[in-house]
Amino acid sequence: MAGVPFQKYFQLLSKYMGPFKRHVTLLAGFMLLNIVLRIVNPQVIRFYIDSVIDDEPLQVLAYAAILYIIFAIISQALTIFNVYLSQSVSWGSTNLLRSDILSHTMSLDMTFHNQYKPGEMIERVDGDVNALSNFFSQLVLQLVTNILLIVGILVALFFEGWLIGLVFTGFTIFGLVATFLARKLAVPHWKKTRESFMNLFGYIEERISGTEDIRALGAVPNAMKKLYVYEEDRYRKMMKAITISRLISVVFTGLIGFGITLVFLVGIPLFERGSITIGTIFLMNYYVTQLVGPIFAILRQIQTLQQADASIERIEELFDMKSAIKNEGTHRLDSVSSISFDSVNFEYFEGKPVLQDISFDLKEGEKLGLIGRTGSGKTTISRLLYRLYDIQDGSIRINDIPIRDYELYSLRAGIGLVTQDVQLFNTTLRNNMTFFNHDIEDERLIEIIQFLNLGEWFVQLEKGLDTNITHDDVSAGQAQLIALSRIFLSDPHIIILDEASSRLDPATETIMSQALERLTRDKTTIIIAHRLSTLETTDKILELHFGKILEYGDRKELVANPESNYSRLLKTGKEVLFA
Repeated sequence: MAGVPFQKYFQLLSKYMGPFKRHVTLLAGFMLLNIVLRIVNPQVIRFYIDSVIDDEPLQVLAYAAILYIIFAIISQALTIFNVYLSQSVSWGSTNLLRSDILSHTMSLDMTFHNQYKPGEMIERVDGDVNALSNFFSQLVLQLVTNILLIVGILVALFFEGWLIGLVFTGFTIFGLVATFLARKLAVPHWKKTRESFMNLFGYIEERISGTEDIRALGAVPNAMKKLYVYEEDRYRKMMKAITISRLISVVFTGLIGFGITLVFLVGIPLFERGSITIGTIFLMNYYVTQLVGPIFAILRQIQTLQQADASIERIEELFDMKSAIKNEGTHRLDSVSSISFDSVNFEYFEGKPVLQDISFDLKEGEKLGLIGRTGSGKTTISRLLYRLYDIQDGSIRINDIPIRDYELYSLRAGIGLVTQDVQLFNTTLRNNMTFFNHDIEDERLIEIIQFLNLGEWFVQLEKGLDTNITHDDVSAGQAQLIALSRIFLSDPHIIILDEASSRLDPATETIMSQALERLTRDKTTIIIAHRLSTLETTDKILELHFGKILEYGDRKELVANPESNYSRLLKTGKEVLFA
């Protein structure tokens, strides 16, 4: 537990449990009251047993029985309230933490997201937070209350006699040491088991993401064979951890047996001398069985605290990561009069240039056709304009203002990006179109649906805009058109079309082209394309070759120039470029 200072625990608890102070206070009070009942109730039973032996009046026995029942009912009620309060605190605080982690993660630049796989991020956002759920709900309180329970029981035993208290204090210390050693053997194997689970889930996530390519290449048998390897590794490590963990059960049972033996070894001689009663022997037996539970609970909670320690370290590490994209600009992108790239150089990894000395200009309303082989840097240009990455050299300007001087949200809100990769969310059509912005009127949404020729499909939806949709509910063309509706709603100043219609059937492509023509009318537009027909409405052509400009100029002039590469492509009648 040396990894995370106490201050970190306190800061985390105070921040995320702060909104639940009332719940935590009630939870602490109920736990303390439960401790008192667990110590007092056996005293009632002892009194009852001794009263029966001493032939006390039936009325006295009845009062003792009623008091025991009342205490038992209160104890059960407290247990229910504790579960309710602890779960409320757990889910409330961890949901706040999840929200902060996800918000911070989404604010990080693409270098971070390229470095960490989705499976790993899910484990960080959800797995580490789940490991803290018990920490937030009642771990600290339970640790304290179990210690208090042990101390309370030992004090009660000392009141019965110093020898009894001393013997069972030694028993408690022995139980803590034995349980600690048993758990110490098991913990490393559970850590290995968790690592095997993470490896398995990471492998599954990667293969699911690449399902299309795996099927196309006939690699399903190989993928499944490797899956079995991960599964076998997980199975072997888990079975070993479970087997070794049985030691804890053996120690638990052995401690109970040892404790009961001590009760009789100490209790019988004292009873024969008349120092204690039969009721006291029962009391000792009851308290011993009560001691074993907290002993195991304390060590289990310390182990959980160690797991929380690791999770807190990983969460702190994530929060300490800062985006390389600094949002320090003050300008707002309210209109676009020009876009310019001036001697731009960029590399994703040091020493591996992706773009070299890229320069071009666009005026308001102009359209640039961007072509080149796969990997030539076309999509990178759109990412740089969108400021998903920052360039190493040169400058990118909008309205003659460096894009770094624009407020980041305003810059990105002013640029609409349409790609061939469509992301639909498992939610309503309305939310898929508006990105959960409920301020947009239904009439506007239906108008766009009709314009995109989705009217016939829309009228068949049982709940209209409130119908839940996924990729399984729509065709690829419909999904692309739904994604396109988002750009219509945002009405950006700059449009980037990145192979937006390359995977569509001819009919849907026609609809898409008509919609895009309307969308880009009078808008400054960059069209990344493989097909020559897509470039017929452009004003300028920029061809990239291995990150450098191969050709750049006015489209009409390039068409008229028989020496231009673009003109030669047109003459060959080649429809698909650089596929």
